[in-house]
Amino acid sequence: MKTSICMMGLMLASLFGYSQTMVGLRGNVSSTWFLNKEVSDAGDELDYKGSYAGGIGIAAIHMFGEKSGIEVGIGSNTMVQQYQGTFGEETFVSQTKLNFIDIPILFKSISETGFYFEIGPKISLLGSVQDSFVSPEEEDRPTTDKDIAGTMFSGVLGFGWFFDLNDNLKLGTGLRFNYGLNDLTTEVSLEDYGSAEFENSLNGLAHTYFPEQFDPMTLETTREESLEYGATHGAALDLNIGLYYVFD
Repeated sequence: MKTSICMMGLMLASLFGYSQTMVGLRGNVSSTWFLNKEVSDAGDELDYKGSYAGGIGIAAIHMFGEKSGIEVGIGSNTMVQQYQGTFGEETFVSQTKLNFIDIPILFKSISETGFYFEIGPKISLLGSVQDSFVSPEEEDRPTTDKDIAGTMFSGVLGFGWFFDLNDNLKLGTGLRFNYGLNDLTTEVSLEDYGSAEFENSLNGLAHTYFPEQFDPMTLETTREESLEYGATHGAALDLNIGLYYVFD
């Protein structure tokens, strides 16, 4: 990973040249979400819990005008969603963690005061998936990435400030909102959903039950009546900080 990051930095510097180019290391702490309508509608049986993660990478900003430029970056980033709910009389907290390689390509507008605005796409390549219980006891769950999208395409919108530390060093800090445009999961059959492989995964959570439908005379329920599928979209609010070297 370190070798890839160094090579990317050299490639970006070579591509853009040194004139009016900033290359730096950046990191982020993030509030992350896997948004799904079925989870949102599930009530107290299953609900979102505030979740936080982070990432680190490199970025190069090439200014092709006094105030306008393009940022290209690469780095590792993690998205986490915790869920809280009830199972019988017990409460639980579960967690799904996805590790990505992020490649943002952003248009950047920087004012004379250092304020900047950014917008553009981001490609996230899935690296690994981890499912676990956080409480009542910590426990890894069976994990599958079989029906989790290998690539997430996001729209990015952000703003922040650059501060001059000296003639060649800048400190950048700001907020960046990311929203996944494609579904992170795919619909599986009812038979497959009943298997442990899917029931304990992010894909399984996309097939959350509504409060069960039942016949008031017989009190019988059918899974088909209560099973619904909803697309899952990743979202994150990042607090970014980076240190950049300016090539004149």
